[in-house]
Amino acid sequence: MALIEDYIISLVNLQGIIQKDMVVKIYNLQNDGKIKNINLTEMKADDKKLDEEYLIQKEIEIVDDYFVHYVVNDLEIFKELKERKKENPYYIPEKEILLKYRDIDYSEEYEEYDDLKNFIKENYLEDEEKIKDILLILRNLIKIYKKNDDLVETFIEELNIENTSKKSIETLSEKLLEFALNTKSWWRNGYSTEELINILRASNDKHKKSYEMNEIEKYLIAAVNLYGTIHKDKFIEIYNHYHEKKIMNFDTEYLLADETPISKEILKKHFIEQYENYFVNDALINFEDMVEYLKMKENKPYYIPNKNEFIKYLNDEYFEKDKHYYELLKFVEKDIVDGDKEYAEEILDDIQIGCSMSNKLSSIMNEFQRRGIIFDSEDQIRELSDLVIKFYNNTRMWENNGHTPNEIRRLSNQNKPKKKIGRNDPCPCGSGKKYKKCCMNKDKN
Repeated sequence: MALIEDYIISLVNLQGIIQKDMVVKIYNLQNDGKIKNINLTEMKADDKKLDEEYLIQKEIEIVDDYFVHYVVNDLEIFKELKERKKENPYYIPEKEILLKYRDIDYSEEYEEYDDLKNFIKENYLEDEEKIKDILLILRNLIKIYKKNDDLVETFIEELNIENTSKKSIETLSEKLLEFALNTKSWWRNGYSTEELINILRASNDKHKKSYEMNEIEKYLIAAVNLYGTIHKDKFIEIYNHYHEKKIMNFDTEYLLADETPISKEILKKHFIEQYENYFVNDALINFEDMVEYLKMKENKPYYIPNKNEFIKYLNDEYFEKDKHYYELLKFVEKDIVDGDKEYAEEILDDIQIGCSMSNKLSSIMNEFQRRGIIFDSEDQIRELSDLVIKFYNNTRMWENNGHTPNEIRRLSNQNKPKKKIGRNDPCPCGSGKKYKKCCMNKDKN
């Protein structure tokens, strides 16, 4: 297993600066060992002391909560580079390639580098080592200083060229421009200009040839259908739980999951909007206080079904149908709508939506009243209400991050000391009924 220090050094050499939490995320995705936190005050990764001498030797410094190459501080470009990091996705190669960046002079092979090297050898210089040195200087101009306008001048100075033809200079300029466009840069988050242009172009919906969903779009839609809202970082965690090929970063401004574009049109088609770094079902987007709604969800665990069950939520109309659903369906079909099964299923679909959004019982019961259904007796209403409450308590809710009220209650009871509930106290399931008339007997059993 690679040392965390090797990741810090490699990422700084590739990116110029890297936030400590991003180091943790990338390290954990590429290694079996998990690190929870890097403490820069104590210079520890969890309880293990970081090798500060090794980092200093590799010219790594600390600014705020970032690891920074000393050149960034020398040139006073930290703030500008930090802002630029927010604009674009990060290039993070596979582990084997990433760790080669421990060598500050390492560069992945690319065609334009070889083209320029061969051009120099054929026209200006035969010494291989001298050519490598010149290319390294040019690459650093692009990588560190975000320059490409004075490459020709630098090249001529380094080679001490005095007489050369106009045609030769024109060809050299073309070669240098291609070299610059395809050289990875700190200012492009480790990508080359050409790579980043292609990624951003692909992310624009007008360049997508069809509305066929990619794998990430499918899981994002399923997540919003199951949870109502989901933060981009939580989505990455859940997606990675189901997939061997991991996502490392989700840029919500450009709608890029690493290099994979996410179609805004596909999201809209599935009633998904954005709220800051959250993806939200549009039924909630006008919630009077989204901040409070998200706070209500934040301390609750997420329901994570198996992969086959999770992807069923790609269907906007899917929900789990347990025995409580079929008991309620049977009663509504037989006793309320005179055997019209299709009508009964339509009513239950609307009831399920209300339950999933944690609507009040009175609002849920209104599904019958708004259809002009008249009940036969008080006993019928009571029996229907009992069945609706059981269905409600076993419905997966957005507010509960996909858990049912009964599951949340059980999880809550596991995590806190038992508190005695009085017979006449409100039932903790949230039904609004007294405990003795709701869940008391079930709890005893």
